[in-house]
Amino acid sequence: MPEEKEMGHVAKELTDAGCQDRAAGASKWWVLATVCFAVFMVQLDATIVNIAIPSIMTGLKADISQAEWILNAYILVFASLLITVGRLGDIFGRRLAFLIGLIIFTLASVLCGLAPNIEALIVFRVLQGFGGAIMMPATLSIIAATFPAGERGAAMGIWGSVTGIAAAVGPTLGGFLTESSSWRYIFLINVPVGIIGLIACLIVVRESTDPTATRELDIAGVVSVSLAVFCLTFALVEGQNYGWTSTTIVGLLLTSIAGFIVFVAVELRARQPLMRLSLFRNIAFTAGNLMGMIVFFGSLGVFFLLTLFLQSTLGYSPFKAGLAFTPMPLATMLAAPVSGKLSDKVDARWILCVGSIVLGVGIYFLTKVTPTTTWQELVLPLVLCGLGMGITISPMTAAVMASVPTAVAGNASGVLSTMRQIGSVLGISVCGAVLQNRMVVNMTAVVQGLPGLSPEMKERIISAGTSGGPGMTAHMPVSSGPMADQLHQLFAGAMTKSINTTFMVGVVACLAGAVIAIMVRSSNGSPGQRS
Repeated sequence: MPEEKEMGHVAKELTDAGCQDRAAGASKWWVLATVCFAVFMVQLDATIVNIAIPSIMTGLKADISQAEWILNAYILVFASLLITVGRLGDIFGRRLAFLIGLIIFTLASVLCGLAPNIEALIVFRVLQGFGGAIMMPATLSIIAATFPAGERGAAMGIWGSVTGIAAAVGPTLGGFLTESSSWRYIFLINVPVGIIGLIACLIVVRESTDPTATRELDIAGVVSVSLAVFCLTFALVEGQNYGWTSTTIVGLLLTSIAGFIVFVAVELRARQPLMRLSLFRNIAFTAGNLMGMIVFFGSLGVFFLLTLFLQSTLGYSPFKAGLAFTPMPLATMLAAPVSGKLSDKVDARWILCVGSIVLGVGIYFLTKVTPTTTWQELVLPLVLCGLGMGITISPMTAAVMASVPTAVAGNASGVLSTMRQIGSVLGISVCGAVLQNRMVVNMTAVVQGLPGLSPEMKERIISAGTSGGPGMTAHMPVSSGPMADQLHQLFAGAMTKSINTTFMVGVVACLAGAVIAIMVRSSNGSPGQRS
């Protein structure tokens, strides 16, 4: 009978192990749901604020430059700190970093919603960016530490689809809240989401760290890279205001270059470096990060340009503009999980190549918009743009995260997120610079041909027409009558022509992305893959 006892004991052990495996399997999906819930909040905030900017300006009596800082303050802090705080998560705990970031972001949202003036709102947006920067790298590193390599692509796909859902809901919800109640609710809506995410994290997410990391921080690396990224981001954001050849912008760019050089030198000598530069020896890691920058360059450039076109040329309200954008993020939401799951089985390079081409084709169709374009005519181009985004985001993220050891996942996700943010800033800044240049050329050409106007009046019309932003025609020297109607038509034509030219920048970027995609190895059994 000893044999029967032994067999019973083995059977019990196998049964217990199976139960534990099923519990672990269920638990990891709850972990994914928790981090995605928080990601939803951060991504929702990124899209919902853009639509409400005019209402915030009116409510807080802010001018254009102050309104720009509502967006730029967040981007500057977010982009500058991602690498640093990603490393802190590896050292002190990804779960801890996630919780701290979530708490800060939620509290900052409350403060933004209660801001008494524009200066306070800008300060609180800085705090939001700080919380978001702490939280976002932790979400990807938690996923990488929770899911095995064979399921990581599918998990990243769901993570990517959540960003699509947030992007889909953001503009429409922001327009609705702004028009029906107050812009303050675009921030206060984060509070219940943050509380639920906090409770869920405490219950289901387990702590993970880099077991090889020492509890010492590369201060020289932190200072040099933060300074470099901050100066680069500030220069890109404010290049239009100060002038690209101004002493301020040139000095910032030179400081950024010097900061990056110092950072590389420091990291090569540091005993415990902030960023392991050896990661860039992996072609999948390098190419995936370049892809991230290019894809976000194209997509954010499209969002920025189309927002201007819908509100300044077609005269859409914030709510209607938000509705018009809906096909793009919905397509992203549908494509991301499919491409993520597919990347576990198919070479990621071909998925990324196809996604870049689809995004480029969608942007190319947008170069055909006219002053009489209807929202129905925008559906196909926006669907293609959304599909291109959805196809690329998940495999790109999975390929980058699978190309590095899980122990340094926070560091890798911080680099990837930083490259995406730099791509976003580049997309807005470069497209904005091209648009303004073409508007000056096109407005000058049409206004110079108007008879009966003095040179001073023509200069005022050109200045008003190229100022940028919705409602610019309200600042025309002639505000009513036949001349005003003519000026509005001239502006609409010049704006459309300029937009069409500027969209080609995104097309070129996507074609470059398709070429770079060929260098990305699949996350499924690719050389250099580590779990």
